[in-house]
Amino acid sequence: MLGLMIVAGEEVATTKRRSGTSVKKCYIIDVDKVTASSTAEHIRTLARTFRVSYSEGPNDRLAHHISRLAGDPVELDEIELLLIGLVRAERITRPEMIQLQAAYLREVRP
Repeated sequence: MLGLMIVAGEEVATTKRRSGTSVKKCYIIDVDKVTASSTAEHIRTLARTFRVSYSEGPNDRLAHHISRLAGDPVELDEIELLLIGLVRAERITRPEMIQLQAAYLREVRP
């Protein structure tokens, strides 16, 4: 695995194209060169750029109670909740979320 991830940026309308279609600016992140605090800050920046936040839905509440009753409670922190919000808003894909979460967890939970 190369350790590179392409993350979509904001949508931009183009006037040069006859069809008037919009395109997305993209940039590449080298996951292997991410520093200790930079993954969390990168996720916060993505959420801020796209104006995305996490809001709990009924299915989230149900999943929380099921895992709690099973004796395996899961507590997500602010960054992990932002990742869920970014996926739900379709600003990043699930594979991108998994890569970002893995990099983040390596930093905060050695």
